[in-house]
Amino acid sequence: MAVITFEPAGGNMEIKGASGDIAKDGTFELTTLEPGDGAMPGDYIVTVRIMKGYPEPVFAVLKKYTEVQNTPLKATIEAGGKNHFDFEIERP
Repeated sequence: MAVITFEPAGGNMEIKGASGDIAKDGTFELTTLEPGDGAMPGDYIVTVRIMKGYPEPVFAVLKKYTEVQNTPLKATIEAGGKNHFDFEIERP
């Protein structure tokens, strides 16, 4: 399992969060309400959860990336354009 989540920064209640599955090549497409509809314009705090192992999965990224209050990742979605983000994630 590999998921990226964009949470509205600063508790902005005017925009909704978005998330998407991360492909093996690291690409992702965000969904807010319907598959592939993207994210609303605004500022976001980004979390990444990548799990490995079976039957007891463990995080394959440092814990700081999995928690909204600790992640250093941020993004701004611009209206009317293609938004592209390259995040560098440390692994344990």
